[in-house]
Amino acid sequence: MKKETLEDKIYSEMQYFPGRGRDYWLFGLLAEVCTQWDWSISAKGFPEDASPEVQQVYTQWEDDVHTPSYLNRTELQALKDTMATACTQALIDPNADDETRVVASHLAARVQEILNTLKADVPPEDQRVVFWFDN
Repeated sequence: MKKETLEDKIYSEMQYFPGRGRDYWLFGLLAEVCTQWDWSISAKGFPEDASPEVQQVYTQWEDDVHTPSYLNRTELQALKDTMATACTQALIDPNADDETRVVASHLAARVQEILNTLKADVPPEDQRVVFWFDN
């Protein structure tokens, strides 16, 4: 993937960044967008200390963006743990329906995919994923 710089002014390869697909279940988990789960996290807004590169990409979206948020690796790990518990509960609860099992399993896997994109040698509080949604 081409490394984008602030001087490039155009982030033409954003579509190749991890997690660019539309997963409405995941949107609901990460920011209560399009749906909401018992495990959902409320959006925090755009981070005031975002890098110039992230600020530029965000600004390029102009009015076609909503519900910005961010999660650091510690928060994502906690969410992964929550989803692991939800998966276990869905498996052992005789009253849990198949949809709950499927959703919990899917979301646990997606959170793990996000965590896999982060670097293990960087302190958890020094890494975050900044995201937003388009209209």
